[in-house]
Amino acid sequence: MSSVDVTQNELQSSVSLFQKAYQSLKTKLLKTPESAYSPLAERLSLLDQLCDFELGRSLIEHRSLSRYWRHYISICPPVLEKLQSQLEWEILTQFPIVLATQQRHRIFVEQLQQSIENQACLLSIPSGLMEEVAYLDYKHIDHIALHAMDNDEKAFSLAKGICESRGIARWLNFQKIDAFKFAKEESYDAISSNGLTLYEPDDEKVLEFYQRCFTTLKTKGKFITCFLTPPASHDIECEWDFSKICPAMLRKQKVLFSEILGVKWQSFRKTIQIRQMLSQVGFQDIEFYYDEAKMFPTVVGIKR
Repeated sequence: MSSVDVTQNELQSSVSLFQKAYQSLKTKLLKTPESAYSPLAERLSLLDQLCDFELGRSLIEHRSLSRYWRHYISICPPVLEKLQSQLEWEILTQFPIVLATQQRHRIFVEQLQQSIENQACLLSIPSGLMEEVAYLDYKHIDHIALHAMDNDEKAFSLAKGICESRGIARWLNFQKIDAFKFAKEESYDAISSNGLTLYEPDDEKVLEFYQRCFTTLKTKGKFITCFLTPPASHDIECEWDFSKICPAMLRKQKVLFSEILGVKWQSFRKTIQIRQMLSQVGFQDIEFYYDEAKMFPTVVGIKR
């Protein structure tokens, strides 16, 4: 079989998976009782609008964001002028959780930049497309070790291309591994982890991951991670700053992501809980850095 045949077969398989996912969601919506909050006609219309652009089709098929699409929404401004879909434009520029994601990206870059110095050793886990590490300033660096761990080989390939374009590929060390099972060796000056725990509802598993990160850091090492705070429907003491949130876009976000897609990134945790978990495994000097709406905080802990 030629490489062309393989590519065509993969494309046909992808189309088939998308069609099955679309039909499954549509069937579910048709069986869902009518709601004044989100009429069936609106939900069906939004589902069909998702079919008009690649990000939407990926959301339909996977109900989550791949490494590529997380990178895409984090640094989306260069692509905005090319968008043809009104819904995609709203998702990327108006949806509160996406705005929070873009702000979180900038906060991660600011925090990681402080750890960039000659001979430093950094770990990104899961590394995705290295969207934070790749955009740091290395102009005064002669040598640095940039370790990347992920279980997605396609992400490695894309990340390598991005890092080559940024002139830092020579410092990269990729390793395919389950992020919850990486080796406990004290060797890193900083560890950044974006996205992993958003999909993990088991607090004990998250706590074990935090413990691994603590053990693996050098003394005075920095751990940078993030979490989603619960919405008002999950927490009467909701931490969100609603003065920074557009009500219409918040509603549309909820209809699209929760009621239509039932997205998988819905493992919420409160700030006080994250502080307790990080303290429990040994981190000190714990600091929180918030996006404007306080939906997607970044937290930094130090190993003393």
